[in-house]
Amino acid sequence: MHYAKTTAIAVAALSAGAGASIVAPMADTYLQSDGTQAIDTGYYANESTKVIIDFDPTQTNDTRYVFGAADPGSGSGLALSLKQAATGLTIQMSRDRNFNPIPVPSKTRYTATFDCTAGTASLTKYSGTPFEETASYSGPSIATTTNSLPLAILARRVSGGFGQPFIGKLYSMKIFDGETLVRDFIPYGRGAVTGLYDRVNGKVHEKTQGNPFVIGTDDAYVRGSETAPAYVNTGVTPTPDTKVEIDFAMMSATANSRVFGNLGGSAFCMDLHVDKDGSGNFFYSMQDGRTGGYTTSVGVDAARHVFALSTNEVLLASADGTVTNFIATSFPNRTYAKNAQGPMVVFGASNSANPVSGSQFPCDVKVYRMKIWEDGVLVRDFTPFMKNGAAGFLDNCDPDENSNFHGAINANPLRYGGAVESDADPISACTVTPQGGEVPVNGTLTLTASATGATGYQWFLDGEMIEGATGSTLAVEWTKNSRLVRTYKCLAFFDVFGYAESAAAVVTNAPSATVIIMK
Repeated sequence: MHYAKTTAIAVAALSAGAGASIVAPMADTYLQSDGTQAIDTGYYANESTKVIIDFDPTQTNDTRYVFGAADPGSGSGLALSLKQAATGLTIQMSRDRNFNPIPVPSKTRYTATFDCTAGTASLTKYSGTPFEETASYSGPSIATTTNSLPLAILARRVSGGFGQPFIGKLYSMKIFDGETLVRDFIPYGRGAVTGLYDRVNGKVHEKTQGNPFVIGTDDAYVRGSETAPAYVNTGVTPTPDTKVEIDFAMMSATANSRVFGNLGGSAFCMDLHVDKDGSGNFFYSMQDGRTGGYTTSVGVDAARHVFALSTNEVLLASADGTVTNFIATSFPNRTYAKNAQGPMVVFGASNSANPVSGSQFPCDVKVYRMKIWEDGVLVRDFTPFMKNGAAGFLDNCDPDENSNFHGAINANPLRYGGAVESDADPISACTVTPQGGEVPVNGTLTLTASATGATGYQWFLDGEMIEGATGSTLAVEWTKNSRLVRTYKCLAFFDVFGYAESAAAVVTNAPSATVIIMK
């Protein structure tokens, strides 16, 4: 299974420490749902429930639930739903009675707050700019009963299962019962285990149905290959009014390869390619019949770039902020009148009206985002996505979930990744030295944890987390109780999802001197 590992950290509690929990911040890490999964929180909503959820919705054909639980006994229960309407995507919050629907743009990150005690709900853009102030109920006041079904995340809990699963990204979710935080969910992935980790109870909640989850970041990418070509059909046949913008990082080039493109034959073409000519440069071209265009180059490296190509714009923005404009010398005084003979593809170029059979020049490149305009209208907005275990792009311009996923058009798979390559697992063992020992009278014994590549530590005493003990060393002080035996363990955190647990270090106390007074 492939899942993106990122610079954020998620760690579970020690198996020996029931109830202990520790997690580092994960602000940009999300759990991606493709409309098949559901997670059971085990929590029953009531009149004192408050929910705060950080999410990013995708367009959908019908009603989908970010979270929810039906209540067959009293009404709709507690829920946050999405629906594709004529005016766009709408969000509706309900607790036995419904709030008024709120029109919202998709592919925007929001924080929703739902307070059953106050009878209020609010929706705020993640940037902190208010998008919609408190919405009002459209019916009578809130019911004061406890839901008969537990709350589900990424779907709605109904009698007999889960329904209408969410499509999009979930960053975090908190559930309060009155003033008490009872669930604190963040994305979690370690090996084959993915889901939401509850920092309150130290438990990982895996899916109850559907495809495996993908853990990603806002810097997720899809990667192609030169040796195992996999192409994505954009479905856009370029014209002289086509504009392409792509955010990418070139990984390697052993031969002539295309980041994207179509090859016109006797028609118009546009592409971005890397020609391994000894210097290893990017070249871009836009031509009628491949006979009169202009080709120039810029040095290639593995840094991330944003490239824009149209008949009146050829820009390359580099990672250091430098923007180079090539239009003055690249395509002076040229007129392009022909349409291409077939669609553009990503991770290569198509030389045919049929990209499945006509694609060639495979490219080892990471693509973070790609946009295509026709006559000034955005017609494709590709972002990395996983669906049914396959990597590809979600087209945010297409509201139809049956057609908005663009995966590989041939047999080879694409790769999905985040800040670390998706199939890497750089989690090393954690060791503690010494492996126990005796604390000298009125002295200390220093335990030292070590794990290659670790970015943080957390110490435990007898299975309970030690507040503030987050360094690689721990000083254990002597106590007068010579019979006291203490067991220490340490978790090492990594810049990926996961942790390493040390073996136990058993510490005893040196007996104090015994003074006998004789009279």
